[in-house]
Amino acid sequence: MPRLDHSPDATLSHARVDLTIQGMRTYEALSYRDNEVGLRVYRDGLLEARIQEIATLPTALTRVYVRRISRIAAGGAATIGFGAMALAALLGNGLHAAFDLTVGNAPLTLILLCTLAAVPVVALIARTGAQVSLRTLVRRDLRRTTDTRADVERLERPAATIIAERADALETRSVAAPLVGWALLAPLTIHFIVYAFMDSSHSFERLVDDYDWWICASLLITGIAHVALAVLGVRFAQRLRAEQAGGPAPSVWAPLMWTILAGCIPGIILYLVPPTLVAATGLVFIPATFAAMRGRVGAERIALEVNQPAA
Repeated sequence: MPRLDHSPDATLSHARVDLTIQGMRTYEALSYRDNEVGLRVYRDGLLEARIQEIATLPTALTRVYVRRISRIAAGGAATIGFGAMALAALLGNGLHAAFDLTVGNAPLTLILLCTLAAVPVVALIARTGAQVSLRTLVRRDLRRTTDTRADVERLERPAATIIAERADALETRSVAAPLVGWALLAPLTIHFIVYAFMDSSHSFERLVDDYDWWICASLLITGIAHVALAVLGVRFAQRLRAEQAGGPAPSVWAPLMWTILAGCIPGIILYLVPPTLVAATGLVFIPATFAAMRGRVGAERIALEVNQPAA
């Protein structure tokens, strides 16, 4: 029969084993029967980490989101302004020419100038609004609810990842909107600058009245070219997005060629007007604008990638 050891050292050793086993059972109980306490501790740690992350968010990351919102708003304002100008031309001069109905002289040049002045204002307002909405976006998760598991799942996603995903989703619209707006306004803006320089001897009122006629003529003769370039802007944005997935890089010269071709209809067929004006005007801004947009998007993609948190 084995001899039992009743020495003080043996007694202390057995006590330590009992405490260890009791601690393991307590841990198992917390792990399998009631882990809410552990989840709450983990959630509080995530909340503190998120607060520190928001305080040190990379400026380059937030700038991409804000700029893309601003470009979308500016492009929308330019498109709306052009639509108002085209509608005014139709209701004013168009009805008079087609049906001899006089609705009134539409201030087409003033609409153009007001649109050009409104676009940067709208962009600035959208930029400010985007900054406010971005702060709301990243701070709305900084709260505790009764659903601890949902809190943990929400807080485990870094704020930088949320911003990068939102900014990435805006890419196509942030390219298409300004290209469409500029495609509609740029030709008439360039022509107005040239016309004002050539006719500087007359008053501003005379300049505006004379240029109204040119806007009507331009919308009639090269309206198809305006619309074609706007469609090409949307197509360029889509191809630029496809390039990120391994597609071919979109050309900045193809939109110019297609716009010149569209300028032949009805420029040559109906009015025997060569597309020289369309080509000269398009050469001034189309390749440069599309190339600048492609470069901007490339830089923004790098900023989103570099400032993403490590997996």
